[in-house]
Amino acid sequence: MVVHEIKTSRELDRFLKEHEFILVYCGLTHCAPCRVVYPKLEKLKDKYVNISFCKINMDFLDDECESYIKEKLKLTKFPSFSLINNGIILDNVIGPNIDKVISILDCIGDTGDEEF
Repeated sequence: MVVHEIKTSRELDRFLKEHEFILVYCGLTHCAPCRVVYPKLEKLKDKYVNISFCKINMDFLDDECESYIKEKLKLTKFPSFSLINNGIILDNVIGPNIDKVISILDCIGDTGDEEF
C-alpha cells in the first residue's frame, strides 16, 4: 500500500469518503519528532489490509486549508495521528507515540493472516 499525500481540504474530504478505515498522519518538516516517527509509520502501511494511510504536511498548506484541517481533525500539536472510521474520528494520538498508534491499529486492523 501507499501513504497518500493530502495537499488540500478537498483531497482530505474525498479521501475520507472513499475509504472506510483511515489513519491520518499530520506533521511539520521542521519538527524533529515528526521526522523520527514518520519512517516508522511508513513501515506499518503494508501490515493492515483494511486501513488506508495518508499524510498531511502542515507546512505546505495555505492558511485557510490548514485551519480547516486542524478543526476537522481536532489537531492541537504535531505529530498527530487520527484514526477515522467512515468519517468519524475514533481516536487521536498526539505526539510521537508510535507504540500507542500501533496498539490502536492492532485492535481494528486486519493483517490478512487470520481466517474467520
